[in-house]
Amino acid sequence: MRRMRVYLDTSVFGGCFDDEFRRDSDHVMQALRCADMIALVSDVTISELAHAPEQVLELLASLL
Repeated sequence: MRRMRVYLDTSVFGGCFDDEFRRDSDHVMQALRCADMIALVSDVTISELAHAPEQVLELLASLL
């Protein structure tokens, strides 16, 4: 079975720490950790996250 490749923008990372979007963002992160999906993250997204809160940076680092 071919795994789905998903592009993650900054809102997915920040959504993990926002009450309104946490459930959906956590679902994506769990699928990535279980290798059900493959994450695609652009240089632009990484640049945008460079000044994000520490918890967001740790989440990004855990996926790379």
